[in-house]
Amino acid sequence: ALAVNSTKVGTGTFKSSAGQLTQAPLNFDIASLTWSAGNTASLPIASGGSGSGAVTYASTTPTICSVLNNVVTALSSGTCTIQATKAGNAIYASTSISSSI
Repeated sequence: ALAVNSTKVGTGTFKSSAGQLTQAPLNFDIASLTWSAGNTASLPIASGGSGSGAVTYASTTPTICSVLNNVVTALSSGTCTIQATKAGNAIYASTSISSSI
Protein backbone atom coordinates (compact mmCIF):
# COMPACT_ATOMS: atom_id res chain seq x y z
CA ALA A 1 0.00 0.00 0.00
CA LEU A 2 1.14 3.50 -0.76
CA ALA A 3 0.70 6.22 1.90
CA VAL A 4 0.34 9.82 0.69
CA ASN A 5 0.93 12.82 2.91
CA SER A 6 -0.09 16.25 1.66
CA THR A 7 0.84 19.67 2.91
CA LYS A 8 -0.83 22.96 1.99
CA VAL A 9 1.81 25.59 1.34
CA GLY A 10 1.08 29.26 0.80
CA THR A 11 0.56 32.64 2.35
CA GLY A 12 -2.52 34.50 3.42
CA THR A 13 -5.34 33.85 5.83
CA PHE A 14 -7.09 30.53 5.76
CA LYS A 15 -10.34 29.49 7.35
CA SER A 16 -9.75 26.92 10.02
CA SER A 17 -11.79 23.77 10.31
CA ALA A 18 -13.22 25.29 13.51
CA GLY A 19 -15.28 27.86 11.60
CA GLN A 20 -15.32 31.38 10.28
CA LEU A 21 -12.60 34.01 10.52
CA THR A 22 -12.81 36.92 12.94
CA GLN A 23 -13.51 40.26 11.26
CA ALA A 24 -11.26 43.27 11.67
CA PRO A 25 -12.55 45.61 14.42
CA LEU A 26 -15.48 47.94 13.77
CA ASN A 27 -15.25 51.66 14.53
CA PHE A 28 -18.41 53.29 15.87
CA ASP A 29 -18.85 56.25 18.24
CA ILE A 30 -22.02 58.16 19.18
CA ALA A 31 -20.39 60.46 21.76
CA SER A 32 -20.81 63.48 19.47
CA LEU A 33 -24.62 63.20 19.31
CA THR A 34 -26.75 65.79 21.11
CA TRP A 35 -28.64 63.99 23.85
CA SER A 36 -31.85 64.96 25.63
CA ALA A 37 -35.25 63.32 25.81
CA GLY A 38 -37.18 63.71 22.57
CA ASN A 39 -34.14 64.38 20.36
CA THR A 40 -33.53 62.32 17.26
CA ALA A 41 -30.25 62.00 15.36
CA SER A 42 -28.89 60.03 12.44
CA LEU A 43 -26.39 57.46 13.62
CA PRO A 44 -22.81 57.77 12.40
CA ILE A 45 -21.88 54.99 10.00
CA ALA A 46 -19.81 52.20 11.50
CA SER A 47 -16.63 51.53 9.56
CA GLY A 48 -14.13 48.72 9.46
CA GLY A 49 -14.83 45.06 9.77
CA SER A 50 -14.17 42.57 7.00
CA GLY A 51 -16.17 41.38 4.07
CA SER A 52 -19.22 43.05 2.60
CA GLY A 53 -21.85 42.33 5.28
CA ALA A 54 -24.48 44.94 6.06
CA VAL A 55 -24.26 46.93 9.31
CA THR A 56 -27.36 47.09 11.51
CA TYR A 57 -27.95 49.12 14.66
CA ALA A 58 -29.94 48.34 17.81
CA SER A 59 -30.41 49.89 21.23
CA THR A 60 -29.30 47.76 24.16
CA THR A 61 -31.04 50.25 26.48
CA PRO A 62 -34.57 50.32 25.00
CA THR A 63 -36.13 52.32 27.86
CA ILE A 64 -33.58 55.11 27.27
CA CYS A 65 -33.32 55.19 23.47
CA SER A 66 -34.62 53.46 20.35
CA VAL A 67 -33.27 52.94 16.84
CA LEU A 68 -35.30 52.85 13.65
CA ASN A 69 -33.89 53.22 10.12
CA ASN A 70 -30.47 54.26 11.48
CA VAL A 71 -31.99 57.11 13.52
CA VAL A 72 -31.68 57.11 17.31
CA THR A 73 -34.45 58.66 19.44
CA ALA A 74 -33.89 59.69 23.06
CA LEU A 75 -36.83 58.38 25.08
CA SER A 76 -35.71 59.41 28.56
CA SER A 77 -32.67 60.60 30.45
CA GLY A 78 -29.90 58.13 31.15
CA THR A 79 -27.15 56.34 29.29
CA CYS A 80 -28.05 55.24 25.78
CA THR A 81 -26.05 52.34 24.34
CA ILE A 82 -26.23 51.49 20.65
CA GLN A 83 -24.77 48.28 19.23
CA ALA A 84 -23.54 48.19 15.62
CA THR A 85 -23.36 44.70 14.13
CA LYS A 86 -21.70 43.84 10.81
CA ALA A 87 -23.16 40.69 9.30
CA GLY A 88 -20.98 37.71 8.62
CA ASN A 89 -20.77 35.58 5.52
CA ALA A 90 -19.29 32.25 4.45
CA ILE A 91 -15.81 33.49 5.40
CA TYR A 92 -16.27 35.93 8.30
CA ALA A 93 -18.29 35.63 11.51
CA SER A 94 -20.48 38.61 12.42
CA THR A 95 -18.95 41.23 14.71
CA SER A 96 -20.38 43.93 16.99
CA ILE A 97 -19.31 47.05 18.83
CA SER A 98 -21.24 49.24 21.27
CA SER A 99 -21.05 52.96 21.97
CA SER A 100 -22.77 54.98 24.70
CA ILE A 101 -23.78 58.54 25.34
